[in-house]
Amino acid sequence: MTSNLGPVELMVIQGSPFCNINCKYCYLPDRLNKKKISKDTVFKIIERLVQDNLLGKEISFIWHAGEPLAVPLGFYQDLFSIISQCIPSSTQVHHHMQTNATLLNDHWCTFIKEHDIKIGVSVDGPKELNDLNRLTRSGKSTFTKVMNGIDHLKKHNIRFHTIAVITQEALSHPNQIYDFFKSIGVTKLGLNIEEIEGINTTSSLSLDPASMQLLTNFYEVLYARQLDDNDPVIIRELDDAKRKILQIPLDYFSNHGITQQNNPYQIISVDIDGNFTSYSPELLGQKDEQYQDFILGNVHEESFLDAAEKPLFKTLRDDIFRGIRNCEKSCPYFSFCGGGAPANKYYENGSFSSTETLQCRYSIQTPLEIITRRLESAMP
Repeated sequence: MTSNLGPVELMVIQGSPFCNINCKYCYLPDRLNKKKISKDTVFKIIERLVQDNLLGKEISFIWHAGEPLAVPLGFYQDLFSIISQCIPSSTQVHHHMQTNATLLNDHWCTFIKEHDIKIGVSVDGPKELNDLNRLTRSGKSTFTKVMNGIDHLKKHNIRFHTIAVITQEALSHPNQIYDFFKSIGVTKLGLNIEEIEGINTTSSLSLDPASMQLLTNFYEVLYARQLDDNDPVIIRELDDAKRKILQIPLDYFSNHGITQQNNPYQIISVDIDGNFTSYSPELLGQKDEQYQDFILGNVHEESFLDAAEKPLFKTLRDDIFRGIRNCEKSCPYFSFCGGGAPANKYYENGSFSSTETLQCRYSIQTPLEIITRRLESAMP
């Protein structure tokens, strides 16, 4: 059973659950907890990866599930040293941080450049859109501090990508969104829909005809802007759709049936106490009686492979696999997606074995339809 596990491509480590701002749509609980992960826990994570032979040619460490820069810089210097010393030279290590940018300064930028950390900035667009949801704990604007952080990145010549959460309000402003991200010089823009996940139990988005038409118009405007731009903003959803249509064999997922999120131990997420889970990182730290809070084990108590022999792991794996097969049977987009994201299925539909979600329609199906129509209209 364990022969198909991993190798681990993404290791999501929670440096701290604390976040210094209070976004209205955040799915993470416990954002006031300032506890930090211990050096012993990080050492144990690496030890388990090596001993379980779960390392491949490359591994990405993503510092997430809280605001990573809220943890002191010196603490990361120690953690990075542990990782550098303990990961075999045969595995190339990459570090990533997704930050709200409000705490960026010259010292952080020096550290980021020294370790070639891939930086993602969370910002929803121009001030009037960003400040609808991304606010301080007292309800004030975060925009000026975010832009100050971005200015620090630019001053140090650090390339960065961005993630914007798309709400119902944002769908009405595609041109303003494109102009803003073009103006700040991002390498890539990801459009995360406002998802129903974790403690965020509602979304301003829906699948009613009016909302879907608004979404279609939103993507069509963004794609038209790309086509008219000599140096276009790379938009993850649109460019991924084009890449899948033009480059990936259309039967890829039908033959392989795996993505990082639905293949066990390609992603492992570990919290500050060493508890770990797999599949969607958004499962980490959430409460659920049926799946024992999605905690497969703890690195201080057992190996990843030992946890894979437990009933909970097998139940989770089988339920997710059943959902993949259900998608393959019922969805014409399966060849482009591979079965969807388990967390979206569970939080939206209440079951890992379910199929279509809001995230499917907004982030996968609609961009594919728009790119396909454009390509077909350009053909003789």
